[in-house]
Amino acid sequence: MGYLKEHDEHKEKSTKAMLRLCKKYFGKEDKYLNATPAIAAALNYFDKGDEVGEMYLEWTVDEFFRLQIKKRIENIKFIYSQLVKHKFTEKNRYEYNDLDNHIFYLPCKKPEEDYETMTVFVMTSQTTNYIVVYKELDFKTKKEEKIYIYRYWDQYWDVHDKKDKWDIEEAQKYKNVEYAIIHSRWLVDRYSDNIKGNKYVFRPDLKMYKKSNFKTYYGDHRDGGFILGYNSFMSRDTGSIGAFYEINDALFQLKCAYEEMTDLDKK
Repeated sequence: MGYLKEHDEHKEKSTKAMLRLCKKYFGKEDKYLNATPAIAAALNYFDKGDEVGEMYLEWTVDEFFRLQIKKRIENIKFIYSQLVKHKFTEKNRYEYNDLDNHIFYLPCKKPEEDYETMTVFVMTSQTTNYIVVYKELDFKTKKEEKIYIYRYWDQYWDVHDKKDKWDIEEAQKYKNVEYAIIHSRWLVDRYSDNIKGNKYVFRPDLKMYKKSNFKTYYGDHRDGGFILGYNSFMSRDTGSIGAFYEINDALFQLKCAYEEMTDLDKK
């Protein structure tokens, strides 16, 4: 316990000292652009010349996004409460941005542990679908919060009509290898690979998350579809640097959803 206390005290003191330096040298917005060489030099200080080299850069990005999601915890709770209050479910989705975006909450089963509660909502756009899972663990002596943001993909026949002539013709085209290769990026970006015979699903669909009650195997970037995680008792998520742009997009969608839910009661 003594080591952990000393570790936490050192982290708090060093963080405050770093912030004092930032305010001293980069207090005005017109100086922000000059900050990047200083930040890079600081990261380079911790590079001990091993083969990885960028380890502290990766850890810093992990911690950066952990702080970003921590700032949004109350927003996430508010979004969910608004969706429940106004009964925006999967069959009655809230639409915005000229019908390009939708948001709704999903009922979920009670987690196995009595001390755990969970809420889930979904944000969709023309190109991406995100699931936001919020968990609270009450251990009587202390509380722990967990947040997971996952991406899910559409099943091909969920958005196509098996009886529609055009859709049937499109499906036939994709059986041609060359045609599928040309359109591979579109197929991967849009559709789930949760199909019969595939044991290793990397692009889950919504049905797959529902079936597992929104519980994945690892709960980190080793899971297909994992975007971002937060745990109030852990120092950082891992692997965020590899999903940088996806995380940015998810947080942007979260910002838009929060603004919509904030304006909801004003209408």
